[in-house]
Amino acid sequence: MLTHTRRAVHRVSKKSGMAPGSLVHIGETYLETPILDVHRYTRETAEHTILAGTDEIPAILERDANDIVWLNITGLSDAKTIREIGRHLHIHPLSLEDIMNTSQRPKVEQYPDQLLVILKMVDVGKDGLPTYEQISLIIGDGYALSFQERPGDVFDPIRTRILQGTGIIRKMNSDYLAYTLIDSVIDRYYAVLEQLYEKIEAIEERIDTDYSQNLFVQINALRKEIIFLRKSIWPMREATSSILRDDVRHLDESVIPYYRDIYDHVIQVMDQIETCREIISAVSDSYMSSLSNNMNGVMKILTLISTIFIPLSFVAGLYGMNFVNMPELQLAWGYFAILGVMAAIGMGMLIFFKRKGWF
Repeated sequence: MLTHTRRAVHRVSKKSGMAPGSLVHIGETYLETPILDVHRYTRETAEHTILAGTDEIPAILERDANDIVWLNITGLSDAKTIREIGRHLHIHPLSLEDIMNTSQRPKVEQYPDQLLVILKMVDVGKDGLPTYEQISLIIGDGYALSFQERPGDVFDPIRTRILQGTGIIRKMNSDYLAYTLIDSVIDRYYAVLEQLYEKIEAIEERIDTDYSQNLFVQINALRKEIIFLRKSIWPMREATSSILRDDVRHLDESVIPYYRDIYDHVIQVMDQIETCREIISAVSDSYMSSLSNNMNGVMKILTLISTIFIPLSFVAGLYGMNFVNMPELQLAWGYFAILGVMAAIGMGMLIFFKRKGWF
């Protein structure tokens, strides 16, 4: 994670000295050409189209009063396309700058005709590790825009509800559509946290028997995942709170309770992340304590063995001296007698240690 942070800082430095609102993509390049995905719906109908280019955007904005348009842009590396989208939809240059900076901190910004919401979307990758992506939303009158870095997101259930007409999404305005998008992003944290809990439980079952370096590496990897989750969700509390606290004119009074529900979910996720953080800290301490106890046990056994061999080494060294007048060396049974003495010394010391409870 530290390497990722250093790389992000290095890329942000590319904007040094540029004018505010300069469009410079900061982040990984997943798509050279952005995909413009449009859902347009009313209470009775819904349609889904993929635009061939930004020139088709004005046509989708020519809508009836009851039409709701959701334009999803996948791929942020093409500054020219993003600039054209901003020109057609009258997006503030500072909003476009924040959208293309994928290391942007989650936040909410209110403009005269639009509301910008930046979130961090988390998901479970194919390798079982969390993946992170910036999602930027722009809420306007009768439309919502979503910008994401790469294909694949958590919005498929929303697309299905729009096309099939289930739920109340087609009965509501674009502010409710934005709520469903934000709610999907926040709810995905629960799935990632469930997986984290399972990993922590698996490690807890091994800490008393597994003293390998691999287990220590897994504990550290989990700690880093939790820290990054915490860094992703913590600013969202402030962002969602500002929606409720400030007089956001782009939201109808009827949808405020839904946004309050989002705030509750953010607080719940934060509480669970803090719980995971405390658990993994306790697991790490337990592992180090167990490793230390195991090492102490090994050292105790080695010390006992060394202690037993000290007098035996003394006897062997005594009779290994090259003196001529050593009567025992001339005895036929001397070798076996010395072995018996050494065995008696060893057994006597073992019995003494056992009675002391040293092993």
